[in-house]
Amino acid sequence: MQVTVVIPTYKRLDYLKQAIESVCQQTWSDFVCIVVNDYPADALAVEQLVASFNDDRLRLINHEVSGGGNAARNTGIREAKGDIIAFLDDDDCWLPHK
Repeated sequence: MQVTVVIPTYKRLDYLKQAIESVCQQTWSDFVCIVVNDYPADALAVEQLVASFNDDRLRLINHEVSGGGNAARNTGIREAKGDIIAFLDDDDCWLPHK
């Protein structure tokens, strides 16, 4: 069973790093994490952050225009391939056994 984690983000690069770290440190390793950047102006910085994890389970989608958190979540849902979809806000973290 694969889990798709959707993280919508908007101008919170420092928090986003912690959120992604908490996903990558999960004891369950069969997941894909989709980061949906809803603020196109910082697309390069978010791309560099996601790439810095060097983890093939991480994907980044940049919105061309900001549509808000719900639009970012819906984008993640459309792109999800896992059996389960889990949402994590960019300013939140999971404990390792989530």
